[in-house]
Amino acid sequence: MSGSRQAGSVLFDRYQVVKMLGQGGRGEVYLCLDLKLHNNPVALKILPPDTTWDEDAILDMQTE
Repeated sequence: MSGSRQAGSVLFDRYQVVKMLGQGGRGEVYLCLDLKLHNNPVALKILPPDTTWDEDAILDMQTE
């Protein structure tokens, strides 16, 4: 796990990482607490850098 995505770290000034739920070819999924929505639990998917501008990957994410 990346150092910036360890349990307790805050991503994008909003999501506090609880734990990694899984990872695969399309990225990593984390259980997080949304600090701006009263600590509601959310799943946050982070795409690999090489797919963030790939149109096919964006379309796949929209249908997921």
